[in-house]
Amino acid sequence: SITKLFHFRGRITFHFDFLSFQRLKKYLENSQKCTKARNEYLINLNTVNSNLNNYYIHDISDLIDCCDLGFHLSMGKTLRVYLQAEDRVQTSRQQGLQAVEGAVDNLDAQADKNKLMEMRSDAFCPPARFEFQPHEGDEVTEVRSEPLFHQELVSRFRHIQSRLENENLETEEVNKTLKATLQSLLDLIGSDDYDLSDAFQSSQSTESLKSTGSDTSSKTSTAKRRANQQDTETFYVSKLQKYVAGRSTICKLQAKRDTLKEAIAKAAESHSKISGLQSNTSKSQRAKRQRPSSQYNYKLFNGDLEEFVKVPPTCAAHILCFLIQLVLYLG
Repeated sequence: SITKLFHFRGRITFHFDFLSFQRLKKYLENSQKCTKARNEYLINLNTVNSNLNNYYIHDISDLIDCCDLGFHLSMGKTLRVYLQAEDRVQTSRQQGLQAVEGAVDNLDAQADKNKLMEMRSDAFCPPARFEFQPHEGDEVTEVRSEPLFHQELVSRFRHIQSRLENENLETEEVNKTLKATLQSLLDLIGSDDYDLSDAFQSSQSTESLKSTGSDTSSKTSTAKRRANQQDTETFYVSKLQKYVAGRSTICKLQAKRDTLKEAIAKAAESHSKISGLQSNTSKSQRAKRQRPSSQYNYKLFNGDLEEFVKVPPTCAAHILCFLIQLVLYLG
């Protein structure tokens, strides 16, 4: 009867250990899935915040420059035509014309843009960053590189780094083309074609304005210049669109790379500490006398499985590290 009792207790113990192992396995699988989901959420959160910041700090300024392109130059040309015509017609208005001319000379597109953004700071300032929203009490606010999928994060980091380098090269080439196109476009818009001195006779009357509409060569030259300007504007807008899209992509890739780099660095630091601890433990074990394996008495889960399964989710990473250390220690 004693033999049967021991046999029965052994079967119960084996069954209990098997159920504990299955539950632990399921817990570790769910913990890994939660960590991966949280990592993806944090990566996307940082990416969105970085992209928003890039849009409000860089993109809005460039878009305003694009919409405002040539406005001040064209306005200056128009007002100078007006000044020359009025100067020929009515000399008594010289003082007023000088004031207008001074205002034209002081036109500054950059200053006007800054003033506009300062006046409408509510529309052009970056909004508040998206804050981390914990799910079911999960307060981990950083990406973690767990040993089971550390290599996956490293591979993803290398892939993003490669994409970032290629995107930087492409965007830099687009930026060079964009600057050259902008300079050509500004030269076309700011060309000195507003001189009307030949359109007036010696008389200052407005009725003495010559009819220059019949000048075929002048019309042809003007039409050609306008067509060239329109083509250049179209090319400039397409390059600006490509440049803004490329810079947005770079911003998102940099945010992902920095987040993964920080997680991998922390994982490497943690691994080095664990390796040092294992090395010290191995040395101390070699110094001790070998004992029979039956004398070892390790207590898993601190000897209390019920307390172990009640551990909150925030301790999942520590539990996983403990299990890995235990496996390495026992071989």
